[in-house]
Amino acid sequence: MDEKKKCKDLVRNEFRKEIRALKHLWTTYCRDPEKYDEQEEAKLDEYGLWFDYHEPDENHKEGYFCYLISTGGPSDEFRFFVNLDFSLYKVEYWYMDWFDGAKVEAQGKDFEFLDEFWDGYLREWADQKMKEATERR
Repeated sequence: MDEKKKCKDLVRNEFRKEIRALKHLWTTYCRDPEKYDEQEEAKLDEYGLWFDYHEPDENHKEGYFCYLISTGGPSDEFRFFVNLDFSLYKVEYWYMDWFDGAKVEAQGKDFEFLDEFWDGYLREWADQKMKEATERR
């Protein structure tokens, strides 16, 4: 009987799959933002389930913005790490299943794409999400 694969065995393929999907949606959105809502295909604003800021804590030494893609078993998300001026310096993709998880750090062209996506789409909500997180203290 085959042993169930661990997240570390699956994370790279899942990362590639999510990058392809996100690039397609972003390209479609950027092509003609004014007509975007009229299109019949999948929408960028329906892709991510949740976007929020996580402050540093005992489990995470750095704060980050979480762009949640899916929940349940498994779940996956992109974690965006930014400087004080909200410029991006690191992105991690996390793939998690019950009591297991693994990450891939975006590099090269993948990081360049996610930096563009951050600046063009997510960054507009970042200030508000950080403010909400600090108000919860």
